Amino acid sequence: DEPVSMALSQPLVTTADTMAVHNVAPPEGPDLQAAANVCTAIGRLTNAEDLPRLLQQAAAVIDASGVVIWMAAGEELFAAAAFGYPPQVIQKLGPINRSAINATASAWRTSTLQAVAGGQDGRGALAAPMLGPDRCVGVLAVELGIGHDADAARRAVTTMFAAQLAAALAGWPAASAAAPSDVPPLERE
Repeated sequence: DEPVSMALSQPLVTTADTMAVHNVAPPEGPDLQAAANVCTAIGRLTNAEDLPRLLQQAAAVIDASGVVIWMAAGEELFAAAAFGYPPQVIQKLGPINRSAINATASAWRTSTLQAVAGGQDGRGALAAPMLGPDRCVGVLAVELGIGHDADAARRAVTTMFAAQLAAALAGWPAASAAAPSDVPPLERE
């Protein structure tokens, strides 16, 4: 009993505490005009080859180091397009089953935004459901820096990007996971 009561009396470790340990300033919010521009570009999307560049722009707005669009097919999600990762990493990603115990599958099952707090390296993630008129058509997963997973503005903009991608991609066949060679991955800190 004593260890449990001692643990309950200890302060919670928050994102702010993590940021202080890493000596990092609180994150600035995303540029809303840039987010609107990305949403407009997604709405005008007609070619799968343009998707990696739009993901690069979306990543820049929310300061994400990586972005993956997971599209639903049956009871699985497949990595359909990505930015910020080498092509060989994306090619190795297997499908995610609907019942998997992870944030991406949970976002798909529950149709709600899921957040993963940063670990030892401080990096966190968001998984935003891409909701169509009658079902969740996929998930937008983003890898974020220290403290960004808890930032309300980044959560809102990620949700907006997911909504716009759902509207643009719901009727498409699976997008290509291959990024053009002239779109370099983001540098890791």
